Amino acid sequence: MVVFARMGSQRFPGKMLQAFGSVSLLEWVLRRARELPYPLLTATSELPADDPIAEVSERLGVSVFRGAEADVLGRALACAHCFGFDAIARICGDRPLFDVDELGGAIERMRLQPTLDLISNNVDGAAPAGLTTEVVRTSALERASQSTAAHDHEHVTPYLYAHPELFRIHALGDRHRGLQGLRFAVDSAEDLARLAAAVAATRKAAPSAREVAAALRAADAAQLSASAAGSG
Repeated sequence: MVVFARMGSQRFPGKMLQAFGSVSLLEWVLRRARELPYPLLTATSELPADDPIAEVSERLGVSVFRGAEADVLGRALACAHCFGFDAIARICGDRPLFDVDELGGAIERMRLQPTLDLISNNVDGAAPAGLTTEVVRTSALERASQSTAAHDHEHVTPYLYAHPELFRIHALGDRHRGLQGLRFAVDSAEDLARLAAAVAATRKAAPSAREVAAALRAADAAQLSASAAGSG
């Protein structure tokens, strides 16, 4: 499992070290990933600005790979080669509510079906923001890395989705039906505050996305009710 994280977000710089409950967003994601019994590491850039990412990871006993900042596909491939991974489960560091159970099942399927190149719940683009599950074969990343299009290197898997005829892709079932339209990704300070408050409202140490969704909807309903009362 590889958590991709860096400090240089254009929309929310430094978000990985912002507080999410009692720990940083990065630590929350790493601790959530550790619920699964698979090797875990952090992939960040070689820039000095990302030293704090490495320091937090190493303090938690998580190995770190450092590579290109902008070529995320290249970083993923180099990381897989460095650690001898036949496949990697991609976890975005700003997705604190990724589905642990779904990811674990996808990892096992990839292990048992060596002919698969990609397992994903977002083949049709319908996964709610922040709940994408992906496990990708290293050999597929090698083929994707031959692309000269910049877009294919800015993320890990765009080339595979754009060329399904070249890869064996398994689409996961719609486990998150009814959650479309809700955001579980941290792309802004507002996202962070909203998700952190919803997680706290569940009163659980590791709530599921569906439990957090209920808290988000309750907060929205309360706000709507308060607004209606105020306008009356």
